[in-house]
Amino acid sequence: MISNGSLRSAYELDFDVKFHSQFDWGRGEKVGFGFGIGIGNGNTGCKIPTDGAGGSFCLVWYCHHPGTS
Repeated sequence: MISNGSLRSAYELDFDVKFHSQFDWGRGEKVGFGFGIGIGNGNTGCKIPTDGAGGSFCLVWYCHHPGTS
């Protein structure tokens, strides 16, 4: 991401994620997105953001199938 704007206290990021038409959603899954592209000095994943900066996002879903536990 390249920005040519002034520093602000908050930003909004919008993007689309596409899955293959035969993607197996299974019973439950998760997809993680680390923003290791310079946001918060790369404080993503297992890196502890001791400076209070950084970001990540995790999408989790669960599919209930009647008759299963």
